Amino acid sequence: MYSNAMTVLLAVLGVILLLPGACAIFFAIAIGFDHALLGLWAVCLLISAVGVLTLYLTFRKRRQAPG
Repeated sequence: MYSNAMTVLLAVLGVILLLPGACAIFFAIAIGFDHALLGLWAVCLLISAVGVLTLYLTFRKRRQAPG
């Protein structure tokens, strides 16, 4: 349904949206889990969840209409 250019743009957007969550997980492991940063990590992981959703919606197989 998407054109090739739109698919590439959505894939790039999805990967970019994954970066805050990856950084949050990396720093949570590197410096230890600090409860003072819990809100910031939650926001970062929420942004990454939107990235996962974007990638899922971009690459999922479309169902053909019956008939």
